[in-house]
Amino acid sequence: MNVCEMCNNNHDGTYATGRFCNRKCAAGFSTKARRKEINERVSLKLSKWQSKELLARRLNQAKKAESIKKITAATIYGVSSRTAKKILIRMKLPCSRCDWFVEGVSCDMHHIVMVKNGGTNEHSNLAHICPNCHRMVHSGLILPNELVSFEDYVGNEWKKFYFANKIDKIMTNQSKTYEIDDKQPKKGFTGKKHTQECKDKISAIIKLKCSGKNNSQFGKRWIYHTVLNECKAVQKEEVKIWIAKGWKKGRMKMY
Repeated sequence: MNVCEMCNNNHDGTYATGRFCNRKCAAGFSTKARRKEINERVSLKLSKWQSKELLARRLNQAKKAESIKKITAATIYGVSSRTAKKILIRMKLPCSRCDWFVEGVSCDMHHIVMVKNGGTNEHSNLAHICPNCHRMVHSGLILPNELVSFEDYVGNEWKKFYFANKIDKIMTNQSKTYEIDDKQPKKGFTGKKHTQECKDKISAIIKLKCSGKNNSQFGKRWIYHTVLNECKAVQKEEVKIWIAKGWKKGRMKMY
């Protein structure tokens, strides 16, 4: 039987070189001789943190730093995309067109005049719309002159939501989401439905975009192999070559 050099307990000597009974004793032995010195240093450091004068000084520094914070960005595109998303979520803004709103989800920022056509990131050229309206705009179902610019929608109120710790002061009434010109935003898209004419237009556009060569599966055939347990799509002209290698026509989910 061996005696642990740290705790002086008897052990079978199977741990490491046999000097210690376990990992805890092995790790603690290196600081055993300097334990008193280490404890004094830790106590001194904790006493500084617990000093009322030090805490008061740190609080004053934090307040001073908060007071000099300024937003230099002129538009919401002047901050990072991550910060912009956080701002929009904090504002709890509904879609400027259909009033769609989901808690914790931000709408899209659409360029009324596309950037490739000379459009800028100014708020007068941006529209805050939901993903559904965004698709309809790019599909031509919503015209640019039907959109409300971000400048007319919120103005510079977005800057108030830049710092998260100031939201509680701004949002004094939790029952309200966000007020613009003293008008309460309507509820979300819940309970509303697209007209049949609108549905037909969307279906026709999707069908046109996904038909013929625009379809990713155009000109392909599915084949499978029972031994390899594999299923894939190949060009129609290559089917005979694959069949000669032992593949079969069709698509199987289970083998």
